[in-house]
Amino acid sequence: MLHVYECVRESGAPWSLGDRVAYAPFDFRQCVVLLATDGARSFGTEVIPLVHRDAFNGTLVHLYDQVDDADIDSLTRDVEGR
Repeated sequence: MLHVYECVRESGAPWSLGDRVAYAPFDFRQCVVLLATDGARSFGTEVIPLVHRDAFNGTLVHLYDQVDDADIDSLTRDVEGR
């Protein structure tokens, strides 16, 4: 599962106005990828609180989610208790 946001205001986070932020909540290595005009950078769990803060306060605007078949299978197994 991947949540994609666009930065619409400046904040103290590593992203800037117009940058895209991709957040994969179930990936613990490179769970946040910053897609900026000068290239891409990946971050670990240390920036998750910044993503949540900026999404909550409107600095990051949600664009879309991407869900893979493997995500659906995993969630189905969890619900069915397998």
